[in-house]
Amino acid sequence: HWLTKYLPAAFERATAGGESIAVLFIDLDKFKNINDTWGHSTGDKLLHLVSSRLRSVLRPGDTVARFGGDEFIGLLEGVTHENHVIEIANRIRHALAQPFDIKQRSFAIGASIGISMFPKDGRDVETLIRNADIAMYAAKAEPTTRHRFFEQELFTRIHHQTELQRSLNRFFEQELFTRIHHQTELQRSLTLAVEADQFVVHYQPRFDVKSALPVGMEALVRWHHPEKGLIFPAEFIAAAESSHLIVQLGEIVMNKACQQVAAWRNQGLNLFPVSVNVSAKQFHENGVSMLLKSALRRYDLPPSSIEIELTESIMASHSEQVFNELKTIHALGVSVHLDDFGTGYSSLSTLQELDVDVLKPEQRG
Repeated sequence: HWLTKYLPAAFERATAGGESIAVLFIDLDKFKNINDTWGHSTGDKLLHLVSSRLRSVLRPGDTVARFGGDEFIGLLEGVTHENHVIEIANRIRHALAQPFDIKQRSFAIGASIGISMFPKDGRDVETLIRNADIAMYAAKAEPTTRHRFFEQELFTRIHHQTELQRSLNRFFEQELFTRIHHQTELQRSLTLAVEADQFVVHYQPRFDVKSALPVGMEALVRWHHPEKGLIFPAEFIAAAESSHLIVQLGEIVMNKACQQVAAWRNQGLNLFPVSVNVSAKQFHENGVSMLLKSALRRYDLPPSSIEIELTESIMASHSEQVFNELKTIHALGVSVHLDDFGTGYSSLSTLQELDVDVLKPEQRG
């Protein structure tokens, strides 16, 4: 408000005297971190100290105003040469680079300064401040000087970047719409696939590396689409995870795996434990242990014939609910495998508390 009142008269004086006015857009570096970390009272005190230092390095006829947040505007009137502006900008930067002592703590900040000149860079308040602001952002990219005069090239570049950003925003909005639409359609198809029993389970064997003998198998779900053929989990699991379909899909895989193990047993084949993947959503709803009990009872299987495989991300919450569900599964006599170990969720102390039976480290290419 003060600037819009003061500057028009200053422009008239400068025009009458054939002089220039420099508008310095001063942006404090690191202020937000200090304000957020140490509180607004510390931030307010810092702003008072900055104001004092700014006044101490400006000439008697110059003025400074807080523009908003951690931004200040300096007005240098009666400018006859840009070297005078550079000298004052350097004094400001040097003054603000010195530590500020507040409440027995020392804070180091700094400043980036953009400069526009009346009448060369604009003849009205809005244009001069906008151009000084543009120059300030350019100054932030120059760690050596940290001050920059406005140039038309800067405006053209910023304008181009703004237009490019708008185009990107439109693109990503369309992309987001397309992705959401695709996911919605995929979820509808998955719902129909669950109802039509279009999921099949393949079995990947595990071998002992010393004896080369099989020691178990992993149940892997596939979607047998009537038109697209066999679809792998990477194409549909995320959509299932974002809805309750993953719970239904987990039940399907568990029942199909138990049914297959029972069929092998009835054929007199040697049984190897089959591990079944469970999702975090199943686990957090306490549905895994109940599903296990039901499936083992229905197909009259010993607990050792089925193993539970979960990813390390399930441990992210470290909730008591997770630990209790694991204890219940162990009490049934079912082994628990922890997949993708090493992605960052579990620690060794957490592993001791979880008491998992098998660790599968994350595979890196």
